Amino acid sequence: MTSPQDTLLAIRNSYHFFRDVCAKPRPDDIFEFQPWDMAGAHGVYAKTAFLVYKEATNIPQEKHISWVGLILQWTTSVKHHHHFEETVFFPMLGDKFNFEQIQTEHDLFVPGLQKLEDYLVSCLPSGSTYGIDGLVVPEHENTAEYDGQHVRELMNSFVVPMLSHLQAEIDYISSKNLREADVTVKHLEDLAKVLQKYIMSSPKTTAMVFHILMRPDNTSWPAAPGFLKDVLVPYVFAIPKRDLWQFIPKKLDI
Repeated sequence: MTSPQDTLLAIRNSYHFFRDVCAKPRPDDIFEFQPWDMAGAHGVYAKTAFLVYKEATNIPQEKHISWVGLILQWTTSVKHHHHFEETVFFPMLGDKFNFEQIQTEHDLFVPGLQKLEDYLVSCLPSGSTYGIDGLVVPEHENTAEYDGQHVRELMNSFVVPMLSHLQAEIDYISSKNLREADVTVKHLEDLAKVLQKYIMSSPKTTAMVFHILMRPDNTSWPAAPGFLKDVLVPYVFAIPKRDLWQFIPKKLDI
């Protein structure tokens, strides 16, 4: 477990690392595109970690349920991201791309992430829904009281190894490493088609809204039309879950 100071420092450093990578124009080269795109997604997770850690103890009691709902968008998104990597993304890069180290690193922080998620779910009423997939809170006799300090303590147990992994992963899929693993243009084109289907099948009012509203500042990520990012998401798709997005500032000083 790390100290609050070390946790915040790791979050800040990671966020700036990811933002610097995806602040560059979208690469035309399909090999260069992979780390650029991954850095954008990882920047979302680092930026959300900062918001959650910074504001965990500042949320009024009457807004706790909505706040917990926002955090659960983060935890479930990270879990989806890594499941997709292990089951689809990395296997599609070909037999010579070894991702055993990546799976090992996932195992270092996923239990802590799950512990946070389990605690947050216990703070919600039975039968309510949460996360990007609208999972249902199981029946429980007593709803736990939200404790922001406890959230920070739980984050201290896994955020640093999680962010360390997320940064290392950008190098794992660098253009150089992909080429050295004999990943081909065909591999990446096939992956792009599968990824596009995955994105389009993801819930637009949760997964899409969360990733776009929390995208790294001053970047062109994600590779989507500006009308979608600047109009449809904030003014159409965000409406059904607007109670969750109320905590997201237009600009977050990290």
